[in-house]
Amino acid sequence: MTASTKRILAIFLSLIGIFYIFVAFFNFIIPGWARMSNLRAEISEKRAALEQLQGLVLKAKEYLANRDELERRMRLIETALPLGPRIPELVAILNAIASKNGAILAQVRFDTVEYRAEPGTEEAGLTVSKVLVQANVVGTYPAIKGWLRDIESEFRLIDVNIISMQSTAGEEAARPDTPISVEVGLIAYWQN
Repeated sequence: MTASTKRILAIFLSLIGIFYIFVAFFNFIIPGWARMSNLRAEISEKRAALEQLQGLVLKAKEYLANRDELERRMRLIETALPLGPRIPELVAILNAIASKNGAILAQVRFDTVEYRAEPGTEEAGLTVSKVLVQANVVGTYPAIKGWLRDIESEFRLIDVNIISMQSTAGEEAARPDTPISVEVGLIAYWQN
């Protein structure tokens, strides 16, 4: 083999080597890079979806916390302004407050007044009605005063409307431990 033939053979083999490198590059490396690009795009899509799901989970937790708080507040509203007059519960409240203050709930009368707003008026959504209560309470002045104070601070909405007092003892009325009888008009509210 002559030197020129060796040179031509070396160039030819070099060209074949370069051709195989290009074939390998285009058949193996470029599709691998394309797959890597696709995988990277998928990973970024999955990350975005994961972040979106994490945001939704946080919102769901906030909604649950808000729902729990709203339910707690609704229970408080139900206690303050019950659905229906709940007269037995009202009697129990009045009697418990009287006992706590050393007074006696001698007599109680009830009358309910339902309020129905006229359709088309500003008050059309108003659905609060009243229970009118006439209570006769017997006790000392401090006991009656404590009973009235506790009625006003009771969680259920109760207003003192009328108070009428009279002593049960004639000449002993000036003593602070003398029992007195108090006629009290109360208004308790409820939702229809």
